[in-house]
Amino acid sequence: MSNTLTFKLAGDGYWDAEAGREVTLTGFTVEYMNSDTYEPCAEGDDKAVIGHVTVDHDSTWDVYTDSAFQEAAANYTNIMGLDFTEQGMQEDNMASMEV
Repeated sequence: MSNTLTFKLAGDGYWDAEAGREVTLTGFTVEYMNSDTYEPCAEGDDKAVIGHVTVDHDSTWDVYTDSAFQEAAANYTNIMGLDFTEQGMQEDNMASMEV
């Protein structure tokens, strides 16, 4: 089983990343927070909810809001409802996402 996921962009994002560009997701990190206090906590805590997800990839930040990237990231992380955070938090090789 591979630890990566390769797919093609839809080309429908805000920053015109071209349709058909191949992108590979290479890893991710999930940060949890307490749903009452909004402080960081461990995954197994009773009040733990997903606070932030970082998805590593081999492309540029302009993948922001591309629907194929969003779908692939949700499938790769197994987190449904995953969406991009604000545009200023995106970087080359790293997508900032949340539920």
